[in-house]
Amino acid sequence: MHHLLLLFTLCLACLTNAVDDTTLANCAVGTGTRLDHRYHPNVRHPRSVSNGGGYSTTAKAIYFDGQERTVRLQDVGQLPRDQFTLTVWIRPEGGQGDPAIIAELADGCSGDDDDDDGPPFVWQLGIATKTASREKGAHFFFQMRNEMSSSATVLWSHYPYKAERWVHLAVTYDGIMLRFFVGGALVATTDKQIGPLFSNIKSACKHLLLGGPMPGRFDEGHTMNFRGAVDELQLWSTFQEYNFIQKMATGRNAQEAANNN
Repeated sequence: MHHLLLLFTLCLACLTNAVDDTTLANCAVGTGTRLDHRYHPNVRHPRSVSNGGGYSTTAKAIYFDGQERTVRLQDVGQLPRDQFTLTVWIRPEGGQGDPAIIAELADGCSGDDDDDDGPPFVWQLGIATKTASREKGAHFFFQMRNEMSSSATVLWSHYPYKAERWVHLAVTYDGIMLRFFVGGALVATTDKQIGPLFSNIKSACKHLLLGGPMPGRFDEGHTMNFRGAVDELQLWSTFQEYNFIQKMATGRNAQEAANNN
């Protein structure tokens, strides 16, 4: 049995640089789960077509405008720390920040990268340029640092991302091997991060964020928020095999993939 830890349809709260309750209640992103068609008319998910079963699915993606707004997923229970599988559909726009954070497991108890308690995140999924590489263009990346590791490990996609196109991203971790998938294809692996992501005692410090990093964790004027649409973010507390990721990337929903795996 596959244990689905959380779905993107959970209760959402929006974070900004302000932290008062009024700001949270009136945030522009709020609890919306659909694209704002005033800005993106007739936008549909690639799976929003008849599948031969007599029904179709409309887009339920949330749109981020690249401003300093971050969505926090609440009431998700125990976030996975021993192993996990992360899958998500995104439709990035051009001109992203560098980096632009799509999703982040933040550590609310850490200060910054120079803090003795470690960096302010456990893992990040995003878009950035390869500063130490001659490759041009911004690539998808996933970086992770276990609590006991001295530094983070970064996995990159092979090619620059393409704007205005839906793409499926996935990450799996079995406690030893970390794998990064783009469009259902395995693009990078590493075994440099081994063991639990964090200790039980620090579980309460972890927050799952969408659309950007923890507010206040970046230099003034340097926005690291994602601009584009995000759909069907799913996080499992178990490691999923390659064929499962492929099924997710071809548009099958989680329940169908789980039943057929």
